[in-house]
Amino acid sequence: MILLVAIVLGIAAVPTGQPVSETQAIELVTNSVHATYSGEPLHCFSFMIEEQSQASFEIAVRENQTRGCGGDPGVAPVRDRFRVDRVPVRLWIYAVSEDAYLPCSVTDDLQPRCPHDK
Repeated sequence: MILLVAIVLGIAAVPTGQPVSETQAIELVTNSVHATYSGEPLHCFSFMIEEQSQASFEIAVRENQTRGCGGDPGVAPVRDRFRVDRVPVRLWIYAVSEDAYLPCSVTDDLQPRCPHDK
């Protein structure tokens, strides 16, 4: 449901100094996933906020392994993990090989580009 709301509303530019909302954080991650996995439909992913604070959101991107997306419907493996800082807006992607979050660039209109983007 959150994903559908985020896609329908779209992400608007956040005024300077204003914290990003939960919906905007998910949309930012959705945009990154869409850019990274452009050959896979967005409905094959789910976005779950695992932790949130006044400073940031930590979001897991899971595979929806359904009939239309393939895989075993009994599991939902994590594809990526992101952290979105609320003020200033910053996006980070978790790099398993480095056991660290790496910074993504975010344009003025909040379009992300993460290290593994093609």
